[in-house]
Amino acid sequence: LVTRSGPALQPGPRRYTRSWIRDGAMMSAALLRMRQVEQVREFICWYAPHQRADGFVPCCVDSEGIDWLVEHDSHGQLIALIADYHRFSADERFLEESWTFVDKAVGCIERLLGQDGLLPISVSHEGYLAQPVHSYWDDFWALKGLRDSVGLAHAIGQHDAAQRWAVLADRFAASLFVSIEATRAQRKLDFIPGSVEWADFDPTATANALYLLDIPDGLNRKAVERTFDAYLADWRSKRSGAVVSTNYTPYEIRIIGALVRLGRRDAALELLKFFLSDRRPPPWNQWPEIAWADHKAPAHVGDLPHTWIAAEYVLAVRSLFAYEREIDESLILAAGLASEWIDGAGVEVNGMPTLYGNLSYSLSRLDPQRLRFEIGGGITAKLVLRPPLATAIRSVTVNGSAHTSFDGDSVTILQTPAEITCTTF
Repeated sequence: LVTRSGPALQPGPRRYTRSWIRDGAMMSAALLRMRQVEQVREFICWYAPHQRADGFVPCCVDSEGIDWLVEHDSHGQLIALIADYHRFSADERFLEESWTFVDKAVGCIERLLGQDGLLPISVSHEGYLAQPVHSYWDDFWALKGLRDSVGLAHAIGQHDAAQRWAVLADRFAASLFVSIEATRAQRKLDFIPGSVEWADFDPTATANALYLLDIPDGLNRKAVERTFDAYLADWRSKRSGAVVSTNYTPYEIRIIGALVRLGRRDAALELLKFFLSDRRPPPWNQWPEIAWADHKAPAHVGDLPHTWIAAEYVLAVRSLFAYEREIDESLILAAGLASEWIDGAGVEVNGMPTLYGNLSYSLSRLDPQRLRFEIGGGITAKLVLRPPLATAIRSVTVNGSAHTSFDGDSVTILQTPAEITCTTF
């Protein structure tokens, strides 16, 4: 909020005193999850009317007007933003007022799709300015928007539209995942590429896909894992000094959340520890867009503070405690907590806003082989508990009775409130 200008969410106070729907969607996601609902509503009310009559959503708006640079992530981002606001606010009247923006954006996406089933080439980030490409970042956002549009249509009673859009989303998803696998095969890649033309290694973009879509069945899981294996190997070599590196982009903070979703707790916490150690300047608790090894280098830093990066940090840290898995309406708890955090008084969460209600829980270690979860009521989703464990779970009790819905590292709970005790080997 420190860089907000009226209703406009802006990622920076100097260089980036403009509003991108891309930045705004992620900043809004963080704000909604911190109970800052009204500010998001005001941003949507201000930004959405800049949409063209044909449904095309501009990438950026500022005091000079609309920037019509073609960045095809924008259409899905507007839909996803409206859907995110609706789920956290339950503001049915606002959905009715915003419906035309959703309807037109879906129509725009559908008309843009080429014979390959994908969005056209665009410059969805600065790296593609020299050569616009078929960016999978754009397609992931479009898929998120199309899937969200189905839920919005049902919520407003537009069931015929919901049915049509569900078919469109499924068709688009199939084209997207076929394209990714074709690009990997043609270019002999063992990772998920960022675009068709460049077949580029872009783990921050892939991490965004996991935030938006969980770990889609259509993405090759081995290739996803290999993407982050390669990132971590490169990152560790640079941190150790084995490979010389002059800078990095703190957007990489979002990879923390991807690692949590992949079950890679230790790596997520390793990254978190590094980023927290490299805030600039330390009293600001912030990061610039580009962080240089030489803190005093006379070089481009983008902007500081950079509040899109701040939003990514909020979302990443939140995922350590809980994150939503929309594909099966689940809340995943404690998947990123460090083992030492649950010693003594343990960890406590009070009233965390989620898509499925306000979440409250506590987690502590009773002794070296037993953990205790206490989960409050009011959650409408399935809960999957993934606490930090040294050994596999052997037995579970829920509200004093034996519970059988568990495996070696997780426990599934269908009703709250609940008191859970996990015993390990």
